[in-house]
Amino acid sequence: MRKLMWFTIGFALICACCAYIPATGWYQSVLIAGGIACLAAMLGASRWKGLRRPAMVFFGICMGFVWFLLFQQNYLNPAIDLDGKTFT
Repeated sequence: MRKLMWFTIGFALICACCAYIPATGWYQSVLIAGGIACLAAMLGASRWKGLRRPAMVFFGICMGFVWFLLFQQNYLNPAIDLDGKTFT
């Protein structure tokens, strides 16, 4: 249960940031940096038990970015494209 909590901390943090900070192209660079940090923490977690929590937080951050980008691409962008248009 604790692993889920640490994952959720990262996931909720990044979803809140993505929702309240306008998208200006910084998403992809943070996703790459988070992925590298997640990979490094997971590789180090096999040796040091102290890196398991940061690994789960970074994994939550990466999954939050992926979820938010897919949600934005599939649901928000089509609605934004139709904003201000009138159809009969």
